[in-house]
Amino acid sequence: MPAVPAAGLTSTEAAARLASEGPNALPMDASSTFWSTVLHLLREPMLLLLLLLLAAVSIYLVLGDRLEAVMLSLSVCFVIGIELVQQ
Repeated sequence: MPAVPAAGLTSTEAAARLASEGPNALPMDASSTFWSTVLHLLREPMLLLLLLLLAAVSIYLVLGDRLEAVMLSLSVCFVIGIELVQQ
């Protein structure tokens, strides 16, 4: 049986639904600020792994391997940045 293409809403029906239900958008939390997002990120369980990686950075610094410490800390900052953008 061939598939029948679905017909969309008419412009009148779309305008009526827009008036009655509002725009098709996710609600935004007005109290969500950058710092509240950072605090939320600090409560994530994945942060434990990042803290362990930062401890490894300090071990690299104690051992004198500055290049490894910088590369690892940059990658940790990159992951934290990605998490902030995703939130």
